[in-house]
Amino acid sequence: MLALKNQCLDKRQFVREAVALAVNGGLDRTIVSTDLMLVVLEFLPIPDLKYLAIAAAEELSHQIMKERQQARDWSDRYGTERKLNDLTELVVHWFGQLGGFESAVDYFNDHYREDSGEVKLYTLVRLLFDHYRQPELIVEQIKKTKAQGVCPRRELIELASSIAVSDSPRP
Repeated sequence: MLALKNQCLDKRQFVREAVALAVNGGLDRTIVSTDLMLVVLEFLPIPDLKYLAIAAAEELSHQIMKERQQARDWSDRYGTERKLNDLTELVVHWFGQLGGFESAVDYFNDHYREDSGEVKLYTLVRLLFDHYRQPELIVEQIKKTKAQGVCPRRELIELASSIAVSDSPRP
């Protein structure tokens, strides 16, 4: 569907529809949102399209926030929170692909919706580790979160320790 839309729509409209598709899942609800997000990321290979996508994600975020205010029950609220978090992850990917890792982290911390600081940290570290291999930034985020009184899970503490060990100078 994205390939066809890419041929027929102007770039701005295509980007808006691709971002919306990634978050809303399209017509097929069996598609895993992460898989769909990765496909959308592939369709936006150049920096100009990534910047358009970030702007489109911001617009869509405002629309979803309006939906959230009108949510009638926990299921509707959960659905809008999931969409907002999916959008946040997409923007983190676009910033990461543009080399703006600090911007990616700042955006994530400002927009990702999670009550547990530990779960939020885990999600951020997973994104940084799985996709961008940013060891210094990972350790920095773990230390910052610990300084805020959040106790990271054992795996994150071990990851930070292994990064520190591998970065230490060898005699």
